[in-house]
Amino acid sequence: MIRVRGAALLLILFIVVVEYIGLELMLGAFAAGALLGHVERSSHHEGAQMQTHPEFQMRLQAVGFGIFIPVFFVASGIQLDLRSLTAGSSMLALVPVFLAGLLIARGVPALVYRKLAGPRLTLVAALLQATSLPLLVAGSRIGVELGRITEATAAALISAGMLSMLIFPSAALFLLQKKS
Repeated sequence: MIRVRGAALLLILFIVVVEYIGLELMLGAFAAGALLGHVERSSHHEGAQMQTHPEFQMRLQAVGFGIFIPVFFVASGIQLDLRSLTAGSSMLALVPVFLAGLLIARGVPALVYRKLAGPRLTLVAALLQATSLPLLVAGSRIGVELGRITEATAAALISAGMLSMLIFPSAALFLLQKKS
Protein backbone atom coordinates (compact mmCIF):
# COMPACT_ATOMS: atom_id res chain seq x y z
CA MET A 1 0.00 0.00 0.00
CA ILE A 2 2.95 2.32 0.61
CA ARG A 3 3.87 2.03 -3.09
CA VAL A 4 0.39 3.21 -4.10
CA ARG A 5 0.71 6.18 -1.75
CA GLY A 6 4.14 6.92 -3.23
CA ALA A 7 2.66 6.75 -6.72
CA ALA A 8 -0.10 9.17 -5.71
CA LEU A 9 2.49 11.54 -4.25
CA LEU A 10 4.57 11.32 -7.43
CA LEU A 11 1.45 12.01 -9.51
CA ILE A 12 0.62 15.09 -7.44
CA LEU A 13 4.23 16.30 -7.63
CA PHE A 14 4.36 15.95 -11.42
CA ILE A 15 0.98 17.63 -11.84
CA VAL A 16 2.09 20.57 -9.69
CA VAL A 17 5.30 20.90 -11.71
CA VAL A 18 3.60 20.86 -15.12
CA GLU A 19 0.92 23.26 -13.91
CA TYR A 20 3.61 25.60 -12.59
CA ILE A 21 5.49 25.64 -15.91
CA GLY A 22 2.26 25.94 -17.90
CA LEU A 23 1.96 22.52 -19.49
CA GLU A 24 -1.07 20.23 -19.63
CA LEU A 25 -1.98 18.19 -16.55
CA MET A 26 -2.26 15.03 -18.61
CA LEU A 27 1.42 15.37 -19.47
CA GLY A 28 2.31 15.37 -15.77
CA ALA A 29 0.17 12.31 -15.11
CA PHE A 30 1.70 10.50 -18.09
CA ALA A 31 5.24 11.43 -17.02
CA ALA A 32 4.57 10.13 -13.50
CA GLY A 33 3.31 6.85 -14.96
CA ALA A 34 6.30 6.56 -17.28
CA LEU A 35 8.69 7.12 -14.38
CA LEU A 36 6.88 4.54 -12.23
CA GLY A 37 7.01 2.04 -15.08
CA HIS A 38 10.70 2.66 -15.59
CA VAL A 39 11.44 2.25 -11.87
CA GLU A 40 9.34 -0.92 -11.72
CA ARG A 41 11.08 -2.42 -14.76
CA SER A 42 14.59 -1.41 -13.65
CA SER A 43 14.05 -2.97 -10.22
CA HIS A 44 13.92 -6.40 -11.91
CA HIS A 45 16.92 -8.48 -12.59
CA GLU A 46 18.03 -8.24 -16.19
CA GLY A 47 15.87 -10.48 -18.35
CA ALA A 48 13.37 -11.26 -15.58
CA GLN A 49 9.73 -10.55 -16.34
CA MET A 50 8.49 -10.83 -12.77
CA GLN A 51 7.34 -7.72 -10.90
CA THR A 52 8.92 -7.00 -7.54
CA HIS A 53 5.48 -6.22 -6.09
CA PRO A 54 2.88 -8.03 -8.22
CA GLU A 55 -0.11 -6.44 -6.48
CA PHE A 56 1.17 -2.89 -7.02
CA GLN A 57 -0.19 -2.46 -10.54
CA MET A 58 -3.53 -4.05 -9.60
CA ARG A 59 -3.92 -1.74 -6.59
CA LEU A 60 -2.90 1.29 -8.62
CA GLN A 61 -5.46 0.43 -11.30
CA ALA A 62 -8.13 -0.01 -8.63
CA VAL A 63 -7.42 3.48 -7.33
CA GLY A 64 -7.38 4.92 -10.83
CA PHE A 65 -10.55 3.25 -12.03
CA GLY A 66 -12.30 3.68 -8.70
CA ILE A 67 -11.48 7.31 -7.95
CA PHE A 68 -9.57 9.32 -10.53
CA ILE A 69 -11.32 8.28 -13.73
CA PRO A 70 -14.85 8.83 -12.34
CA VAL A 71 -13.78 12.21 -10.95
CA PHE A 72 -12.36 13.14 -14.36
CA PHE A 73 -15.66 12.30 -16.06
CA VAL A 74 -17.75 14.07 -13.41
CA ALA A 75 -15.61 17.19 -13.80
CA SER A 76 -15.85 16.90 -17.59
CA GLY A 77 -19.60 16.44 -17.40
CA ILE A 78 -19.92 19.57 -15.28
CA GLN A 79 -18.03 21.53 -17.94
CA LEU A 80 -20.24 20.24 -20.79
CA ASP A 81 -22.21 23.21 -22.11
CA LEU A 82 -25.49 21.69 -23.30
CA ARG A 83 -27.15 25.10 -23.66
CA SER A 84 -24.73 26.13 -26.38
CA LEU A 85 -25.25 22.78 -28.09
CA THR A 86 -29.04 23.09 -28.13
CA ALA A 87 -29.12 26.85 -28.79
CA GLY A 88 -29.03 26.36 -32.54
CA SER A 89 -29.80 23.55 -34.91
CA SER A 90 -26.44 23.93 -36.66
CA MET A 91 -24.51 22.80 -33.56
CA LEU A 92 -26.96 19.98 -32.88
CA ALA A 93 -26.55 18.85 -36.50
CA LEU A 94 -22.82 18.44 -35.87
CA VAL A 95 -23.43 15.55 -33.46
CA PRO A 96 -24.35 12.97 -36.14
CA VAL A 97 -21.63 14.39 -38.41
CA PHE A 98 -19.03 13.85 -35.66
CA LEU A 99 -20.48 10.40 -34.92
CA ALA A 100 -20.09 9.44 -38.59
CA GLY A 101 -16.59 10.93 -38.51
CA LEU A 102 -15.69 8.67 -35.58
CA LEU A 103 -16.96 5.66 -37.48
CA ILE A 104 -14.97 6.61 -40.57
CA ALA A 105 -11.74 7.71 -38.89
CA ARG A 106 -11.57 4.99 -36.27
CA GLY A 107 -13.70 2.25 -37.80
CA VAL A 108 -12.51 2.07 -41.39
CA PRO A 109 -9.03 0.83 -40.38
CA ALA A 110 -10.77 -2.39 -39.29
CA LEU A 111 -10.96 -3.27 -42.98
CA VAL A 112 -7.47 -4.73 -42.60
CA TYR A 113 -9.14 -7.57 -40.63
CA ARG A 114 -11.59 -8.39 -43.44
CA LYS A 115 -9.67 -11.34 -44.94
CA LEU A 116 -8.86 -12.74 -41.51
CA ALA A 117 -12.19 -12.20 -39.72
CA GLY A 118 -14.83 -11.94 -42.43
CA PRO A 119 -17.30 -9.12 -43.03
CA ARG A 120 -19.46 -9.48 -39.90
CA LEU A 121 -16.56 -9.59 -37.44
CA THR A 122 -14.85 -6.77 -39.34
CA LEU A 123 -17.94 -4.63 -38.80
CA VAL A 124 -17.93 -5.58 -35.11
CA ALA A 125 -14.28 -4.54 -34.88
CA ALA A 126 -15.02 -1.27 -36.70
CA LEU A 127 -17.84 -0.44 -34.30
CA LEU A 128 -15.74 -1.19 -31.24
CA GLN A 129 -12.75 0.75 -32.56
CA ALA A 130 -14.99 3.75 -33.28
CA THR A 131 -16.17 3.93 -29.69
CA SER A 132 -14.54 6.95 -28.12
CA LEU A 133 -15.13 9.28 -25.22
CA PRO A 134 -12.03 9.89 -23.05
CA LEU A 135 -9.91 11.17 -25.94
CA LEU A 136 -12.74 13.41 -27.13
CA VAL A 137 -13.32 14.83 -23.65
CA ALA A 138 -9.64 15.58 -23.13
CA GLY A 139 -9.06 16.85 -26.67
CA SER A 140 -12.10 19.09 -26.74
CA ARG A 141 -11.22 20.57 -23.34
CA ILE A 142 -7.72 21.37 -24.61
CA GLY A 143 -9.19 22.83 -27.83
CA VAL A 144 -11.50 25.12 -25.85
CA GLU A 145 -8.71 26.22 -23.50
CA LEU A 146 -6.48 27.04 -26.47
CA GLY A 147 -9.32 28.91 -28.18
CA ARG A 148 -9.28 26.57 -31.20
CA ILE A 149 -12.88 25.37 -30.82
CA THR A 150 -15.98 26.82 -29.19
CA GLU A 151 -17.81 25.41 -26.18
CA ALA A 152 -20.67 24.48 -28.53
CA THR A 153 -18.38 22.52 -30.84
CA ALA A 154 -16.80 20.79 -27.83
CA ALA A 155 -20.27 19.89 -26.56
CA ALA A 156 -21.20 18.45 -29.98
CA LEU A 157 -17.97 16.44 -30.10
CA ILE A 158 -18.42 15.08 -26.57
CA SER A 159 -22.08 14.30 -27.29
CA ALA A 160 -21.00 12.30 -30.34
CA GLY A 161 -18.52 10.47 -28.12
CA MET A 162 -21.26 9.68 -25.60
CA LEU A 163 -23.49 8.39 -28.38
CA SER A 164 -20.63 6.27 -29.71
CA MET A 165 -20.36 4.70 -26.25
CA LEU A 166 -24.09 3.93 -26.27
CA ILE A 167 -24.70 2.91 -29.88
CA PHE A 168 -21.57 1.26 -31.24
CA PRO A 169 -20.95 -1.40 -28.54
CA SER A 170 -24.67 -2.28 -28.50
CA ALA A 171 -24.67 -2.69 -32.27
CA ALA A 172 -21.48 -4.77 -32.10
CA LEU A 173 -22.99 -7.02 -29.44
CA PHE A 174 -26.13 -7.42 -31.55
CA LEU A 175 -23.99 -8.45 -34.53
CA LEU A 176 -22.04 -10.93 -32.42
CA GLN A 177 -25.22 -12.55 -31.12
CA LYS A 178 -26.87 -12.65 -34.53
CA LYS A 179 -26.66 -16.02 -36.26
CA SER A 180 -24.71 -16.00 -39.53
